[in-house]
Amino acid sequence: ARARVSWPGGAFAERVFPFFLCIGGVAIPYSGDGQLARGARRAPIVFKAFRRAVALFAIGLAMNWYAQIDFANWSTALDFAHLRYFNVLQRIGICSFLATLVYVWWKPRTQLLFGAAILVSYFVLMTFVPVPDFGAGILDKVGNWAQYIDHHVMGAHCGRSANGFYFEGKGLLTTLPALVTTLLGVAAGRCLRTSADALEKLVNLYFFGTLGLFLGA
Repeated sequence: ARARVSWPGGAFAERVFPFFLCIGGVAIPYSGDGQLARGARRAPIVFKAFRRAVALFAIGLAMNWYAQIDFANWSTALDFAHLRYFNVLQRIGICSFLATLVYVWWKPRTQLLFGAAILVSYFVLMTFVPVPDFGAGILDKVGNWAQYIDHHVMGAHCGRSANGFYFEGKGLLTTLPALVTTLLGVAAGRCLRTSADALEKLVNLYFFGTLGLFLGA
C-alpha cells in the first residue's frame, strides 16, 4: 500500500526514495572513473546516461498511463489531457543524467560548491521570494514556488490538485534539491573508491552525514 500522510508529515516509506537517488549517485564514480581512466571520452559516457534517462522516463510515463486506466471505463486509457508526466522513475532518470553531466565536466570541489549553491538558492527562493497572489514563505500544498511553477507549466499533468490548483510531488523545481541528493551520492561513491582503509571511510561518511543532518535541521 502507498504511504500517505497529512501535509506536512512523513512516513518511513517516504525516506526510501531519496536513498534511491543517493545510491544512483554512488554508482556514477564506480562506472565513470574506470571509463575515464581507460581514456574514454566524456561524450559517450554522457550519451549512455542520456539514453538511460530517456528509457527510465518512458517506463515511468507508461506506468503513470497504466495507473490512470479505469478498467470499467476504457475511455480513460485515451485521456492524455490528464496524464501525469512525472514520478519516481522520471526523477531518477533526470537526476542521474544531470549528475553525470556535473561529474564528467566539473572537479569534485566544484560539484560540491554547485550543490551548496543550489540548496541555498532554493531555500532563499522558497522562503523569501513572494509568489504572485500568495506571498513569501508558504510551504503548504499550494502557494509556494514549486507548486506555482508546476501548476502553470504542467497544469492537469501534475499528480495532485487542491482547491483548484495543481501540484506535483516530483515536479520541475524540486528536481534541483533532488539533484543535490544525487551529487552527495557521487561524493560518497568517490570516498568509497579511495585507497583509505575501511575505518577511515566509515568515519568520513559518518562525520559528513551527521554534519549534513545538522545543517538540514
